[in-house]
Amino acid sequence: MSYDQLANRSGLTRTTLMNVAHGRYHGDLRTWLRLSKAWQISLDELLAPVWEGKAGEKAK
Repeated sequence: MSYDQLANRSGLTRTTLMNVAHGRYHGDLRTWLRLSKAWQISLDELLAPVWEGKAGEKAK
């Protein structure tokens, strides 16, 4: 999916999406809810890799 397509589906701007993708912006809850809806996945599924990474760091 292109940035333009995702922007249309999510209601977020292309600039916001690019900033999130490049780590310049982390977004807020609304950003992540819009992305999960656009991709038709749950918020838990979308954020699972973030939490799995954090859990792995604590275990070390």
